[in-house]
Amino acid sequence: MSVDGATSCFATSYCDVWAQDCAAGEKCVAWSADGDADLGGCVLTRCSALAADPVAIGGVCEVETGPWSGADDCEIGAYCWDVDPVTLEGVCVSNCNGSEANPVCPDDLRCFVGYGGWLTACVPDCDPGAPACAVGSACVTTVGAASVCLPSSLGIPGAQAQACDHSVGCGDGFACMAADAVAGLCGSGELLHCGV
Repeated sequence: MSVDGATSCFATSYCDVWAQDCAAGEKCVAWSADGDADLGGCVLTRCSALAADPVAIGGVCEVETGPWSGADDCEIGAYCWDVDPVTLEGVCVSNCNGSEANPVCPDDLRCFVGYGGWLTACVPDCDPGAPACAVGSACVTTVGAASVCLPSSLGIPGAQAQACDHSVGCGDGFACMAADAVAGLCGSGELLHCGV
């Protein structure tokens, strides 16, 4: 597969981030098949070569060509999260373990599953009524009603009536809901928007 935007979003060759079913010396990671730096478009998974000296979860990592290229130096079962688009550095986070039906993360973290299940991450949970996420992240309530801290680099909308994606949600106390349920948006033609 190509990471330069030439690969179709309907590619049939992909791996399972839950099973980590790539060949020895590779890991399964989410990547942006159409080249979007913020995962806003076509999100798939692919097998990516493991680094010679992989970075452990919680360590500073680097990506090769862009924030969601799928090519980073994190250990198997982890990937480079919240990557700075200039320095191409981020932090290694763990993929969720278990299965999508029964995700598992360490006790102090919660499993975020987004973009059709292609992207999983063990991240801090939060209270949307009194969010206390780190600077540069937002408290987001996801489809399964779990509230987690997600980095702003995911392009999380955080204002009334902004278009949203159910698999990612909205930040700053908003929820992703049908447009006709959001004040001032009746008949807008858009399917989902942030609202309270």
